[in-house]
Amino acid sequence: MTSDGSPVWVARRARLAISATIIATLACVAGVVAVPRPADALVAIGLYVPSIIGVLLLWRTSVYSWRDGARQPRSFTVHRDAFLLLPARATTRAVALVLASAFPAGHLIMRMRVGALDALDWAIAAVGALVIGLATLHSVFLWRGAPRPLVIVTPSGVTAAGFFGSVHAPWTAFRSVYASWPDRRMNLALPVYGGRSVSRRGLRPHGVKLPDTSEPFAIPAAWSTNPWWAAQALATYWRGIRDRSAIGTPAEHTTLARTLDRFDHEIDEQLSQFQ
Repeated sequence: MTSDGSPVWVARRARLAISATIIATLACVAGVVAVPRPADALVAIGLYVPSIIGVLLLWRTSVYSWRDGARQPRSFTVHRDAFLLLPARATTRAVALVLASAFPAGHLIMRMRVGALDALDWAIAAVGALVIGLATLHSVFLWRGAPRPLVIVTPSGVTAAGFFGSVHAPWTAFRSVYASWPDRRMNLALPVYGGRSVSRRGLRPHGVKLPDTSEPFAIPAAWSTNPWWAAQALATYWRGIRDRSAIGTPAEHTTLARTLDRFDHEIDEQLSQFQ
């Protein structure tokens, strides 16, 4: 389990947060568009303020440095016979997108009420459609308890899942003699080479680099788990140090954590290179 609590409790908090945000945003938009000629102050409070807060939160969630990673707990999330690497600030990102949609949605409704749309209105409508679409995707997957992007570690291998597709690398494709650590861009290159080493379903998830003969399989490492700890944990499986068939069980996670306690100095040494 993560230090934040059980997956069920974390999911309930996320659902509560996103539900409250959607209701509040809809109330703000409805409160403005219900008035035939809303005052500037009402428009500012009902549309501008939520969107500005959303944009600021969205900017904050897009920044994930090695310092952010170093502060994350050293543990997987255990859920349904798998170890999960959840994206950092997934709830905040979904909340930010919902809030940011207030202005384009309200503006478009008000403009359609008074007449034809001009070029600026269509531009705002296009941006609004993108924001609302992303807000819907993030909210739906967050509500399901599987925010994206998501890394799923199972007895069969490692899967990087996005909104519209996934890439799976079986343990047999990993080169066992290699070590791997996150780089300064917070990407983790896994020792998997060759395009036929992985299987893809649907579209390639954003940020995932497919392997070839010279470049490894790489995945974004902006997780709510310490990326250096996670890299060390994954290495124990592709090297065959730990029993892969036990992946996803609470007992295996406890034993894994105890095993990795012996390697804390290696993780700290890697982190010291970023300071």
